[in-house]
Amino acid sequence: MHPILFENGFFTVRTSYFFWFAAVSVFMFWTRSRAVIKYGLDRNGTTNAIVWTFFAAATGALFFDFFGKAVLLFTNDPSYSGFFPAELSSSGGILFGGLAGIYKSYREKLRWNDFADAAMIPAAAAIAIWRLGCFFDGCCRGIIFESSWLPWFAVHYPDAPASVFRYPYPLIESAFMLLLMLFLTSAEKIFLKKRPSCHTLLTPIFILAYGAFRLLTDPIREAGLRGGGLLIFAFFVLTGVLASLFTAYRSVQRDK
Repeated sequence: MHPILFENGFFTVRTSYFFWFAAVSVFMFWTRSRAVIKYGLDRNGTTNAIVWTFFAAATGALFFDFFGKAVLLFTNDPSYSGFFPAELSSSGGILFGGLAGIYKSYREKLRWNDFADAAMIPAAAAIAIWRLGCFFDGCCRGIIFESSWLPWFAVHYPDAPASVFRYPYPLIESAFMLLLMLFLTSAEKIFLKKRPSCHTLLTPIFILAYGAFRLLTDPIREAGLRGGGLLIFAFFVLTGVLASLFTAYRSVQRDK
């Protein structure tokens, strides 16, 4: 790991900052380009919806952190951390950001389904880049390999004992999101014109795939999902299944 990209006296730039800034930039500019050019949405309205999405996602990520610490402060009972983690929450960020994007696109009189689909491929790319920042920063670590046999992908963090190797969870999630980005791109090229109006194509696939991935890989993540995060990603999976089935049903009905 190389957590420090540049350091000069009191001025320090962490490697993670570069990846996190790149992730946000990719999401905002690529979503705007796709929404305007590919989906024909209004440029100014799209920009406003993206800004709302970004700040709502940041608020959602901070919500569990603030709420968990507040509960701990007033109750002095660490058991509450089982549901309210006192740390940044990706589940809260995605939930708040998604709801804000849908709300603001509706208020801007944009086709919310087109705005949502325009954001899905950039979102997958952004999460892939973001997790690279997590890897270099040393956060979101995988659990320790307990066996003496180590697979080729095991990683060792500089601040850990020499014998401790872990699952490279951030790299696993990054690779998965890149594959999901490629899959969504292919699905868009093949099925976009067949998509019923007023329905989404990529959004239910994204939330189903990402929600299922987070639930299935949670056991190999050291700081796993807490109760609130598990409920949110389970909600993602259920919503993705229902929306995907409904979209497929409408597509079949339209072709008859």
